[in-house]
Order: sequence, then structure tokens, then C-alpha cells
Amino acid sequence: MSTDENDVEHLEMSGFIGFNGRIMNGLLSHPNKSHVLYSAGNKVVIRNVNKRNLFCFLTGHCNAVSCLTVSPSGKFVAAGQLTHMVNKTELIVWDFEGKTKLAQHSYHKGKVQDVAFSCNELFIGSIGGLDDGNVVIVCLTKMEPIVVAPTTQGNPSLPVLIRFSNSRDATFVTAGKDTLRVWELDAEGKQLFPFNTQFGHVKRDICCALFDPSDKFVYCGTQTGDVVKIRVNASQSVVKPSRKECMPVLVSSVVRKMPKHTLTEASPDCLSSDGFYVQGVTALEILKNGDLVFGTGDGVVSHASEEFVSEKSKPLLGKPTTKENEFQTIFYFLIFNRSVAAWDDGKIRIFTPETGKLIYTIPNAHMRGATVVQVTSDCKHVVSGGAEGSVRIWELACKAFKMKATLQEHRSAITSLVVRKDDSECVSSSVDGYCIIWDIRRLVRLNVIFSNTMFTCVCYHPSECQILASGTNRKITYWETFDAQQVREVDGADSGTVTTVHVGDDGSCFVSGGTDKLIKLWKYDDGEVSHVSSIHTSDVNSAKISPAHKYILTGCEDGSLFVWKYPMGLQRHG
Repeated sequence: MSTDENDVEHLEMSGFIGFNGRIMNGLLSHPNKSHVLYSAGNKVVIRNVNKRNLFCFLTGHCNAVSCLTVSPSGKFVAAGQLTHMVNKTELIVWDFEGKTKLAQHSYHKGKVQDVAFSCNELFIGSIGGLDDGNVVIVCLTKMEPIVVAPTTQGNPSLPVLIRFSNSRDATFVTAGKDTLRVWELDAEGKQLFPFNTQFGHVKRDICCALFDPSDKFVYCGTQTGDVVKIRVNASQSVVKPSRKECMPVLVSSVVRKMPKHTLTEASPDCLSSDGFYVQGVTALEILKNGDLVFGTGDGVVSHASEEFVSEKSKPLLGKPTTKENEFQTIFYFLIFNRSVAAWDDGKIRIFTPETGKLIYTIPNAHMRGATVVQVTSDCKHVVSGGAEGSVRIWELACKAFKMKATLQEHRSAITSLVVRKDDSECVSSSVDGYCIIWDIRRLVRLNVIFSNTMFTCVCYHPSECQILASGTNRKITYWETFDAQQVREVDGADSGTVTTVHVGDDGSCFVSGGTDKLIKLWKYDDGEVSHVSSIHTSDVNSAKISPAHKYILTGCEDGSLFVWKYPMGLQRHG
């Protein structure tokens, strides 16, 4: 089905929510104090903090953004991306006011690990990832490279960050696992002079770093859980600096200890016995008065005075209190005001939706990970699917969930589950090429749908006489629920995989999305595309039409949530 601009209209975006926090230094405050910048998939988001609905995107990257920075004056924004191994990866510089692309170059391979502007915005420095291992300094006025040098000279560890000093354009540091290197730049001679910090027996994996206002010291947050202080000894000479005079020196290791009255409020496990933060120090900032603010992997934000005597800690609220695992599907209990999530560690967890407090866990719900979860309309049963191909029904009894039955006919991971309104049946889709309609009261199979594809999604029509299913063959197929016969088949995408379909409550339209980053709104009876949108930041994983037919909500792989206005001409009346 053609989706050219001449054939269909475009959906109007109403809102955007999304920040996954996986990129180091990925949330930035603009110097004008009115905007924040962060990455979302392959785009950079600029949001006005005073007007939440006022935001825009900086585009140009074809893959996920891997690093982000804004210049000291706020005039420029730069971002690098992640691409496939060996392939050249791009770094883009935009003008903040005009939101236009100023330069684009490809001096790294695989990944741009980090990027930074010099204090007077004369240079922009970047470092590559594991497949590259180079530091590149570019003249910002000419947008031409000055020097390219390997970051591992005399040290096999690759750095993960680059930071320029606050007063000298020619001085910057790179840091990583057991390494911190101070670099001096000779722009005229197109040379770089590195100086390694001698850590001795101290082993530190540096996660973040910044210069103090005097540029005499660098503070580094480490994965060990403390903050180390390093004297820079930067050279003031334009000619080749003396290695003996410029050798950086480790001054001290500062261990943060949280006051006891805040320890239980955050987490009893966030500090080790010797006072180190067990999840590491991941973010640093120095205030104008010299005080240090740092954040940790446990979600604790601490404030320390300049003398490192007093400290206040505050935990982050509203995040699920589980570690290291990712949830696959989440469902909301309307009656009991609870949210249920299926996790890849095989557990099903129930949270309060506002605070994220864990209420109950169903352990070992699925052997190879829980992939989908649904709740019956009476909120007495939970239906879940697993990576091993089983569908399980859980019954709420005595404030606990008890497994009622296991339906084992799929041979591969369950990708989607939908329960009928009267809670009598459900349909499951799997990558084994089957959709199975189950009677969840008698616990038997009713019908089987087979197609030469790996099914990724399935949904009921509101009348529940038909279902829609799609998968890797990019076809959206209408099936009868009574005899599992195919009714119609339409082309859901020109490339990639259709990952989600959902029919509106009135049955007149349905929405689809997939790995082509497109959302399409279809007329159900005609099987034709009415509206389309291509602003998504990454692959679309889910899409829903609101019950009142006012909005369309779409979720992306990077955690972004888009809100679209439902077209007026298609809204139901009455």
C-alpha cells in the first residue's frame, strides 16, 4: 500500500515523552536555563522547561545517538551516533537557534563514544569506541580536522569520555577504566601531547569527570563508588610541554558516607561496609560555591560541601525497585490501581503505578523469561506468555497469585496475548508461525491459525468476530475467529516488520507500526491507509487508539512515547 505524501495525510503530534537514560551525560541543561536537551533514538530533543508542550527535534542521524553535548555559550549542539562495526559513523553539529545542520563528518568507525566543545568554542573533540580508538580534534570555524591520534598510546585501556578545561582550549582530558590522560594541543603544529596519570596500586573505572573552576584539579566519579581528585598540572607553554612538569598526579580518593537517617529512605544496600556506593558514581557537577553534587547508579543524588564534610542525599522516586533486568510488557489493573509487568528474568511483578513500589512478585513464572502479560476484566486472573512458548493462567487467591493452568502448544516465544471482553477466550501469537485461540475457562484450544511468517502481534476487532495478525512477512491479515479462515490480507509495510496493530473501539479504523519507524492509520473496512507519520525516533513497539478516539499513543524501542491527535474526520460521534 502506497504511503506517499500525495496519497495520505500526516498525523499531527500532540505530545512526546521519552528519556531512557542509557547515554552517558545524555541529559543536558542549556546555558539559557530555559531548555533541556536529551537524545531519543536517532534524534536530539530540545524541550522548553517552562512550556512542557513546546519541543522540537534535531534530525540527521540514521542510527541511535550515542553521545550529546552543547557548547559553553549554547550556540552549538553536537551529537554522535552508533553504527555497525567497521562502518564510518557520523558526528553532526547543529545551530541551536536556527535548528539547522552546520556540519557533518565521519572520522570514527562503529561508534562516537563521546564529544565535547572547548571553552571558547574554537575546537570540538571526539573519541571513538572499541572499533576505533582515536581522538579527533576539529576546528569549529573551518569544520576541518586538526589532528587524529590514537587514545591508547602507552595504555591499552580505551577512554569513555572527553572533557575540555574551563579556561584553555588546548587542554582536555580523556578517561576510562584505569586511565586518565591529560592532553595538550598544538593547533599550529597539528600535534597532541598526552600525559598519563599514575594510579599505582589504585584501580578505578572512571564513569564521569569534570574540571574544577580553577582548572587545577579534575574530579572523577568511579564505578568503585567513590570520587577521586587528580591534580592536572597543565602546561602554559605553546611549544612542546615538559613531560616531567605536566604529569598529572592522583591527590586523594574521597569516599562518600550517607547519614544514617537517609540510608533507609534510599536503600539499605546502596552503600558497602566501607562507605562506597555499590552502583558507582555516575554523574558529577560543581556548583558556583564550589560544592560538589553527584549522582549514583542506585538513584541517589548527594550534595557535598567544598571541604567534603557535610552531605545530603536524596533517592529518586517513582522507579521500580528491581535491578539489572528489563520488563517486556506492562499491563494496568484499572480496578485495583496496580500495574503488572512481565520481565525477562522470568518473574511477573506488580507495582503501584505512581511511586513504582514493588507490591508482589510471581517468581519463576516462566523458565526463559516472561514476554507478555494480560489481566482479565474482572481482575481475578492474569494470563502470561513466556519465551519458552507456554501460556499460563494465574488466579488471585488470598492476596497472592496461584498458577491455575499451563497451555503448552506453541514451540517458540509468545509475542502477543489478547483476552476477550467476557474473559472466556484469549488469542496468543508466537514466532513459530501460529496464532492459537484458547478457551481459558475450559482450558482447551479452540482454533489454530498458521501462516508462513513469525507472528509479532495480534488483536481482536471490537465485535470479536475477527482478529488482525501480522509479523515478519509485513502482511496484516484479517482472520475469522469462528473457523480461523483468512478474510483479507493487506501490505502493512514496505520494509522491516510490523510489530503492533490495534483496532479502535468503534471498529472503523486500526493503527499499525513497525521497524520502519512508521505509524499508519487504516480504514478497517477498506483496508486502506488514511494517515501516516514518520517522526519516530526508533522502531515502533506498540500503538493504541484511545477509547474516546481523541488520541493515538505509540511507544518506541528506545522508551519514547508519542501522542498523536486522532484525525477529526475519522472521529466517531455520539
